[in-house]
Amino acid sequence: SSDVCSSDLGATEEYNGSVWTAGGSLSTSRGALAGSGTQDAALAFGGNNPPPTTAVTEEYNGSAWTAGGSLNTARSYLAGCGTQDAALAFGGGPAGPGGSRVGATEQYDGSTWTTSPASLATARDQLAGSGTTSAALASGGREPALNGATEEFTRSINVITGAAWASGGNFIDSRADLDCAGTQNASVGAGGYNPPATMPLPSAEYDGASWTSGPNINTGRYSVGTFGTQ
Repeated sequence: SSDVCSSDLGATEEYNGSVWTAGGSLSTSRGALAGSGTQDAALAFGGNNPPPTTAVTEEYNGSAWTAGGSLNTARSYLAGCGTQDAALAFGGGPAGPGGSRVGATEQYDGSTWTTSPASLATARDQLAGSGTTSAALASGGREPALNGATEEFTRSINVITGAAWASGGNFIDSRADLDCAGTQNASVGAGGYNPPATMPLPSAEYDGASWTSGPNINTGRYSVGTFGTQ
């Protein structure tokens, strides 16, 4: 479930290329969470259960969810990227929707979240994330105004403090509740909302320096999920 509502869900569904089937349910039902990984090795973290926010992390093995290490900063409407054993969590709101936003970045090693010395330059929630723990993108969001900023995360294993967010090319417009997939140098963003613009909004592609407009998705929507490559 991606929105806060009176009855957040823990349901999981798996896609085999043609149909969706029920998978194992999350132990903690919630909305406005983030995730990363693959169908057989996924990660779910943060969210509302219902408000206030949670720091709960769960790991999926293709059939069941089990407890993982908790986030250091409980938050919802955050973004994430990476794999089950090497993930990033960034942005979000520790007080739930409408509250304060954070730029805090955390890295997961398969068991424990560690707070990075690098924070987003613009603290925001309802943003999108893509990439890996060494080369990630944070795009769009709300802070509290809708934001089109893009930030790029880089990290070198050869430098102890080698992690930082730097400004990238702005998204094609300011919007929140979008999602992105791909890599830092080849990402695609879709969905979201930008009042008073009407949905569907155009998708956008990033080449490592700038975003360009792409086609509209067929069904306009926000709180959307994306996966794959550009």
